[in-house]
Amino acid sequence: MKFAKQSYDITVLIISSNCLTLNLYKSCTLYPQNLLILYWTIRSNNDIITKSMAATSFLTSKHIKRGKHIMEKNELTRMVASYVETAEENHVQAQDAIEPRLIGMRIFKAPLIAFGSADDPLFAQMQQPQAVGPHFMLPHEWLPEVHTVISCFFPFTEQVKASMRKTATLPTSEWLHARIEGQAFLNTFACWLRTQLEQTGSKSLVPTQDERFHVGSPIPGGTYFTSNWSERHVGFVCGLGTFGICAGLITSNGMAGRLCSVITEAYFEPDGRAYHDVYEYCIRCGACVHRCPVGAVTLESGKNHPPCSAWLNEMKKRFAPRYACGFCQTGVPCESHIPLPR
Repeated sequence: MKFAKQSYDITVLIISSNCLTLNLYKSCTLYPQNLLILYWTIRSNNDIITKSMAATSFLTSKHIKRGKHIMEKNELTRMVASYVETAEENHVQAQDAIEPRLIGMRIFKAPLIAFGSADDPLFAQMQQPQAVGPHFMLPHEWLPEVHTVISCFFPFTEQVKASMRKTATLPTSEWLHARIEGQAFLNTFACWLRTQLEQTGSKSLVPTQDERFHVGSPIPGGTYFTSNWSERHVGFVCGLGTFGICAGLITSNGMAGRLCSVITEAYFEPDGRAYHDVYEYCIRCGACVHRCPVGAVTLESGKNHPPCSAWLNEMKKRFAPRYACGFCQTGVPCESHIPLPR
């Protein structure tokens, strides 16, 4: 039996653990057999309220409102991949090139994207001293209406990574571009993604570009720095990967790359985590220990931040206005994938 599409006014109730959001999807074109009646029992102000409303099995938590259309997670992922593929900012521009041979060099491959719940209790654990610290701001502190945290890992291209495997003393020109021009592109990308989400009518925010974002030392006069929104820890919570002993995040595309995130009131179904331990993907091979030019990483203690920060300060003086390191991310088993257990 064939069905003809019809248009309906559909009211959809989206429920999270601590808030109730009512969204109106007008004139959605659907098949009649997809319509069903959902009965939501909601506890509100200690009263039980039962709501009966028309909804659709097609409209699930994997979708968000986008004007009169519905956007799925894989559609958003395709949009992102297309943007990254065609963006001029993802290539070294002539006016910025350290060397003429690097003009046009692509910086990032297509990113990995993970969708996390803003209500994930693991975010609160990031406020523990052994994680980020009490200064870490929770998603709801950045945006009270938030439902979803979108974390993206951008792996560097093979040209960028290969250049670093050949050196053991100083960062290459390719890597310097990837660190500075690459980060500038990620800032542009995050704003673009926020705009795409806001065009659906969903409030969205980029924490690292918000006026409340700050980087500083947790200890007065300290020699290393931390922020109130750690992209690595956010990626861990959202399911992108686990930490290595050098404190980088090991994803299915390895560690050599950079991260960014956007938070939004649009609801996407969380991806979940395929791991249970903070260091589950690290095989403790010691390769990053030997690669570090200042001995800031050990198998016994992991990363020692002060000597790492001091080295970066030296790189800032030497390569101003750029700086970088990246030795612990390259020439190691976790550079481009999750390493196999020994």
